[in-house]
Amino acid sequence: MECAMEFPELVAFLRAELDRRADGFLFADFPPGLPPQQIPADLPAGLRAAFEVTNGATAGVLTMIKVSGLEKAQSVYRDVAEFVDEPSRWLTVGAQLRTRGAEPRHRRAVVVPDTGVAWYESDRFEELAPDVATLFTDIVFTERYLELAPEPGEWYDLLGDLGLRT
Repeated sequence: MECAMEFPELVAFLRAELDRRADGFLFADFPPGLPPQQIPADLPAGLRAAFEVTNGATAGVLTMIKVSGLEKAQSVYRDVAEFVDEPSRWLTVGAQLRTRGAEPRHRRAVVVPDTGVAWYESDRFEELAPDVATLFTDIVFTERYLELAPEPGEWYDLLGDLGLRT
């Protein structure tokens, strides 16, 4: 199931819902976005657009890195260049429990599936979405969240309470 709302509207809806709840901060965090001039110009367009909506995000087990943390996060691929084909093509933009999420510079959101080996030794990278916003709207904010999470948890329950999953 895909979300009926676009990424900016959905993040605004979730912010408002989380603010209404005393324990909302336990479920997720969507900091304010950044003005375009504060986002590096060499980032993929889809990622730049996501940073204009929220400068980093946490939803369940998934975390989108803040702009200020992107440079440090890139050491993940510099350090494992021998395991990753063309490390300069990869841009680490987030993390999930036990594995890393990444967006190649050609603007695809991918995940390393759990194949029983360390993520950098995996021979499989699977495309989940064409960009970061779609990763959130079509997976993280829907019942497909279970594709990323080792167990449902409170975030998944909240999605159900809000009618965002079936």
